[in-house]
Amino acid sequence: MTHAADQRTIDVQQEAAERDRRPLAGTGPFVLRRAIEVARLAAGIALAAPLTLDAPLHAAGLQPQLRGDTRIHDPSVIEVDGRFAAFGAGERGRTRGAIRVKTSPDGVTWTDAGALGKGVPEWAIGALGYQPTNVWAPSISRRGPTFIALAGRHGGAIEAPSIREHAGRFYLFVSFDQCCKGVASTYNIRVGRADRIEGPYLDKDGKAMLEGGGLLILATTGRFIGPGGQEPVKTSKGVACHCYDSDAGGVSRLQLSPILWTSDGWPDLGAAPH
Repeated sequence: MTHAADQRTIDVQQEAAERDRRPLAGTGPFVLRRAIEVARLAAGIALAAPLTLDAPLHAAGLQPQLRGDTRIHDPSVIEVDGRFAAFGAGERGRTRGAIRVKTSPDGVTWTDAGALGKGVPEWAIGALGYQPTNVWAPSISRRGPTFIALAGRHGGAIEAPSIREHAGRFYLFVSFDQCCKGVASTYNIRVGRADRIEGPYLDKDGKAMLEGGGLLILATTGRFIGPGGQEPVKTSKGVACHCYDSDAGGVSRLQLSPILWTSDGWPDLGAAPH
């Protein structure tokens, strides 16, 4: 990798058209509990993904029907003393691109809690070389010079990497295809498994994720269009993602899913609510 490529960080905000042309890697607000390193390699996409270390969940049920203000994009969810907070990509407008926050006493009923900060931090301009309009995935951060290629699609869209450890193995969750198009979004969630965090990650059929592999675990279901921007979160709720709600004109909403671990060690998400 060249010095220039190593120094380049990929933004915080791109218009939907730009995201369509140039698939990204990473997910979630960068000031939370993770920093995602992204670099583009000729062989694919290099992903340094957040790692979630938590106790395995052994049973899955229906995904809960969430209520209240669930409008969010690229959610990152934490649980503290049985209460929940969801952090999402910044929205342009009155919050000037600052990270949005939603809170819930039970993970089901959500309330808007405003924004973190007063907009895009001043240092973002220096890091990116231009003025971003909001805080977006992936992060503007870098941890050292080493990048390890974990997944790629030879030009196909892949992004939102996150890693979870379960039963001594590592699981890489990613989003395939296109987000940010409302009801026309084609996002879907894939996963691969490895014995080492560095990979190689293979899907259930043994296809390498570096060669476009990935077990499909969640796709469009009913009104829940284009699930993605996911993260296997360290909560009792399993996986957080956003979907586009066809009943609300394609608004991006938070959705949570419990995880069932199959007998052969693969994650199975609960069925979408009706």
